[in-house]
Amino acid sequence: MRYAKANGTFDEGVTDIQAVAIRMAKLPSVVHRDRVTGAETVLYSLAVDQPSDKVSFERADRLRTDRRGAFFQHRSREAFILVLESGRHTDPRDGRTFATYSIWKPVGRASATSGSRS
Repeated sequence: MRYAKANGTFDEGVTDIQAVAIRMAKLPSVVHRDRVTGAETVLYSLAVDQPSDKVSFERADRLRTDRRGAFFQHRSREAFILVLESGRHTDPRDGRTFATYSIWKPVGRASATSGSRS
């Protein structure tokens, strides 16, 4: 099994994906066609929404401080989001770099009142 994993031939078989939602990220594409049988290997790219972990306000505030983030409030609702700098991106066309951000927001009905989820 170790040899198969090392040379890329190990097959884990069927795996159950635990997720809130699963969507097709791209159209399926044929990545290999057997010359003898005509059998095709098809690649399916999936977008998977994982359940989020609860985050206390104290932890969110610590992250905001440590990673130069900010809390923002929606104008008409009382919902808050936490915005954190997540890295830098370089545009391959012109070489310019710019900051990227991650957004942490409450998910679901219960979290709208508690404000304790990411």
